[in-house]
Amino acid sequence: MKYLMFFNYLIRHKWHVFIECCRYGVPWRGISHDMSKFLPDEFIAYANHYRANHISSQLIIDPIGFESSPYYYAWLIHQKRNPHHWQWWILYGKDSHPRVIPMPEKYLKEMVADWRGAGRAQGQPDTLAWYQANKNKMMLHESTRMKVEQLLQHDRIVNSQYNRGTATVVNSLNLKAADNVN
Repeated sequence: MKYLMFFNYLIRHKWHVFIECCRYGVPWRGISHDMSKFLPDEFIAYANHYRANHISSQLIIDPIGFESSPYYYAWLIHQKRNPHHWQWWILYGKDSHPRVIPMPEKYLKEMVADWRGAGRAQGQPDTLAWYQANKNKMMLHESTRMKVEQLLQHDRIVNSQYNRGTATVVNSLNLKAADNVN
């Protein structure tokens, strides 16, 4: 049952990411997104973690014992297999100081689509608010950060206009329907 529950979540997440990737003009990134999560070394650990921490359709990550859990290793492997994660773009040299490399546009768009898709799949669709709360934990190249913030601001404006436009259409239809009642 836990595998089916996680599979259901994963498909829902991939669907939302695919829709967002299409909006950003990178549909192939949406199709191929998170395919490694279907591999046994990721899928089993994710499913066990998801089952243990799933509360009312929200995925909760418990930091206690996190480093020694199979989920921790699955997450690490996932980051190294998938360049849409910002952690993939951190290079450690001989001096052990991290260097952050700019993300190519297609992976940057997939990363933001991933955030939006995860938020929608978990019932928390305000990606900009999530980013504001978490941005200081991310090591992003300056140019990557600037593009991410521009994309999130653009999404906020477009979604606001879309919601207002939808409300206007619905309200006008309701008014026309009310006029026809008499």
